[in-house]
Amino acid sequence: MSLAKVSAVVGCGIVLGGAIYLSSTKEGGSISLKNNVVIKGVITSEKENFFKDERVQKIFADNHFDVQVTRMSSGQIAEAKTLQDVQNADFIFPSGIQTSEKVKSNFKNSQTYNIFYSPMVIATWTPIVDILKQNNLVKKTSQYEALDLSQFMKLAENGTRWKDLKGSSDYSVNKVVLISSTDSRFSNAAKMYVALNSYIINDGNMVSTSQDVDKVMPTLKKIIQSQGNRESSSTNIMSDYMSIGRGKVPMMFAYESEFLENAFKNNGLKKEMTLLYPTPTIFTKHVMVITDPKAQPLVDLFKTNQELKKIASEYGFRFEGESGIVAKAKSINVSIPDTLVDVIDPPSYDILDEMAKKVEDKN
Repeated sequence: MSLAKVSAVVGCGIVLGGAIYLSSTKEGGSISLKNNVVIKGVITSEKENFFKDERVQKIFADNHFDVQVTRMSSGQIAEAKTLQDVQNADFIFPSGIQTSEKVKSNFKNSQTYNIFYSPMVIATWTPIVDILKQNNLVKKTSQYEALDLSQFMKLAENGTRWKDLKGSSDYSVNKVVLISSTDSRFSNAAKMYVALNSYIINDGNMVSTSQDVDKVMPTLKKIIQSQGNRESSSTNIMSDYMSIGRGKVPMMFAYESEFLENAFKNNGLKKEMTLLYPTPTIFTKHVMVITDPKAQPLVDLFKTNQELKKIASEYGFRFEGESGIVAKAKSINVSIPDTLVDVIDPPSYDILDEMAKKVEDKN
């Protein structure tokens, strides 16, 4: 079989910078043509395994796409000013609508499309939840267990130790009661944690001005910096949660999708792993930014291909019209809600970025 790489113009009149491969393989006496349009993308860590999935790659190939992705942090993506800063990407697929809107403003004539979303959750352990219940911090609903984040924050703010809590015999350690998060300078998940905490500190109001930022910062710094050094990626801290256990990560602020991805992959949870939904909580939208028209058919594929949607749900992603993820989770004894009611909106990108930078400042 001989292959020749050539440029092409398709019927719609758009010149594609990818390649057409001409195959001399004969099928029924005719020569088959396979178009492989190279589409380059930049993605964040929690979507990397999905894009690497062989089934996803096959769907792309069957639709004549050669999708090549590079992983970058949300913080790096938001700071990109030129296409060279994002590996000359045809599409940019960060976490968080704020980052996507920032990217759109940095690249003229780009377009945004909602693809996935994920509620933010707390990955934890049943002995930890039992302690929290005995201290009136967890309420059970018909579908899930909810952590009263406002009351929990007071423990972290006051420097309360796990051993000081009622019923803490199963986790009687001297560590401060807190939720582990990532570094908000790089990670969207950490920014969502900052957004939630700032909302509570600001008396149940979204932080919308620099004056609000200054108001919440002392308490916010205390809660965030008490964690010490943090990972730059939610994928890395999830790995610690999965492999090292509650000694390292008793409670972790995470994407629901990453928790479910691991549960589905292992056909259930490891012993004592469990999930809490903070109340209030916040959603992360995964919004694709198209910088080149040749990536538009890829968006259409995500919107219409049912097999691609099915695989996405196996990685824990929710999307408009999706209905099977709750039943799929239930089949492996993981309870997740159909809908969440107590959900806040995050601040604007500029305010969130200001908080992220100030909260990480050690001065």
